[in-house]
Amino acid sequence: MPDGPHNFKTLYPDIRRLPPDQVGAAIRSTLQTASSSQPTDMDRAALLGTKARSLDRSVIEPEVADFASQSASPQKKEVVAWFLSAFWTPDSEPDGALVRLLCDWFESAPPPAADVRDALILALAAAYPAKIDPALKQKIYRIFQSLDSIANQKRQESVIVAAVQRVLRSK
Repeated sequence: MPDGPHNFKTLYPDIRRLPPDQVGAAIRSTLQTASSSQPTDMDRAALLGTKARSLDRSVIEPEVADFASQSASPQKKEVVAWFLSAFWTPDSEPDGALVRLLCDWFESAPPPAADVRDALILALAAAYPAKIDPALKQKIYRIFQSLDSIANQKRQESVIVAAVQRVLRSK
């Protein structure tokens, strides 16, 4: 299926078909490509996260954490958040260090730009119902309490509003 001058399979490789020893490099390469795009290629990051769900978490999350820790530009933060928002499910056991990193990014000064903030909201909302440390769950809840104004905005993207409301209504 062509996509402009590129092939869809080249733009969006199926990492599930790669040999296990190539998965980490493919994830890093795809995240790097997505974060280098202008605008940031959130679709590529989210699709990669969805495809990675069936793979060994012990390979995926350390690779994402390492990618995230190297010069965390706003574009990298956004791409990592989009990836994790698609990767984590309610049945997941997210890596606590990655959840803490997202919380730290959210609480950083200056506050993240709206695009990065929205991606972080979706990733943290994905981690919230999953199997995580209760202290992290509480930290996410406190962050979302500070977003109460977003939960009531009509101009905000409905998926963002729904994510904030879902966490706030969980207690």
